[in-house]
Amino acid sequence: MTAINLFSIPVEIKQLDPDLVNEIDQEVNACLEINDNYWPSNGQIGRGSDFMACDDPKILKSNWDLFSSYDLSTLEYVIKGEYIEYLNKHTLLLNDVVWSSIDRTSIKLESWLLKNDDHNSGLLAHQHENKFLNCVYYHETPDLKGEDGGELVLFSTNPLLSFYHFNSHAKQFINVSKGTLIVFPSFVVHAVNALPKNVEGKRISISTILQFNEIRKLYD
Repeated sequence: MTAINLFSIPVEIKQLDPDLVNEIDQEVNACLEINDNYWPSNGQIGRGSDFMACDDPKILKSNWDLFSSYDLSTLEYVIKGEYIEYLNKHTLLLNDVVWSSIDRTSIKLESWLLKNDDHNSGLLAHQHENKFLNCVYYHETPDLKGEDGGELVLFSTNPLLSFYHFNSHAKQFINVSKGTLIVFPSFVVHAVNALPKNVEGKRISISTILQFNEIRKLYD
């Protein structure tokens, strides 16, 4: 009997150039500095978060988005480029006409920042329904001192593998570091492992979602 890997899911993992990471650092650190007085050690900026470092009453929490609220233009440009590259490489959605007419500034993303700095800072398994692609960029990761923890966990979409939790192929652990950028389909169930108890430092990541309606706009 021959086993085949049917409907494999492409996941793109890239380590950004150090010079580019330094440029993004300046933008993210400016955002963090503004928000340091507004949030606790663990929290979220953007995407309808519970607190808002903004005094403009016209900005609703449900509509408050990271990229539209702060100058993170370098990171936004990089992430949009990675989405377009993913679409071109792994799908048939971009024909020559659409590809030549793409304007990154016209593509809107959902975006938010997560900061975690304790051993209870993991995220339970979840997915983003009715979305298209996810991207996560890691701005800061702690020194794990050789211990396991803080990994991004992607779960198999194969129901047989997912049902048998003891099967090692049911999930993939991805170790991340500062400057790591990952793109994967939004329907993939994913989680974040908590940091080890004896590790000091923060894990700060910026997540974005590309929605289906943004892809449709390319064909209008």
